[in-house]
Amino acid sequence: TSTGDTDTDYGSNDTSSGKPGFKSNKSARINYEFQDEKIEEEYKHPVVQVADSKLVLEKTDNTGATQLKGAKFDIYKVSTQGTAGAVKLPDTTDKWGIPFKSNLVVDKKIELTAPIGEYYIVEKEAPEGYSIIPEPIKVKVRRDTVAVVTGTSWTETEAADDSTETPMKLRIKDNPLYELPKAGGIGTYLFYLGGAFCMTAATMFYRRRRSEA
Repeated sequence: TSTGDTDTDYGSNDTSSGKPGFKSNKSARINYEFQDEKIEEEYKHPVVQVADSKLVLEKTDNTGATQLKGAKFDIYKVSTQGTAGAVKLPDTTDKWGIPFKSNLVVDKKIELTAPIGEYYIVEKEAPEGYSIIPEPIKVKVRRDTVAVVTGTSWTETEAADDSTETPMKLRIKDNPLYELPKAGGIGTYLFYLGGAFCMTAATMFYRRRRSEA
């Protein structure tokens, strides 16, 4: 990043002069003649700042009502293979990101400041007694809202409220270890049906052995 030259603010905005950011022009000059003299002057360099957003990351059970302690996350800025600093996300084949936060411990909730953009959130450790989320959650952070691109079944969002100075929120939910994910709707029923069948078969086998004895 660079620092904006003096007197480069637009109007009453105080966002460029002496502020860190990215130069909006590499080189700009003006050429003119005055009293038969050719004059060249260089424009100053204003800077453009990348806006940051405040985001509350909250960890709860699958109802969203009970906050949990002890979750650990890695957060990556979404990128592509070959980009400087980009790494392949664990247990994926086609997802790449630039590390943004590593080993981030979330005890109930934590407030983050992040530039506007797209991110992958990877759960490394789940709270005790809960199952780890099996896939990266992809989110798009905007000025006052966060949108979930992938991983909607594990998340809930709330927009920022400027009137109460409440930042936007991303709630990440875990299932208890004993509860199967409710993907597809019939997974748990097939599980119970299979268990009942096994118990019935075992009972019939036991009775047959007794009758033969």
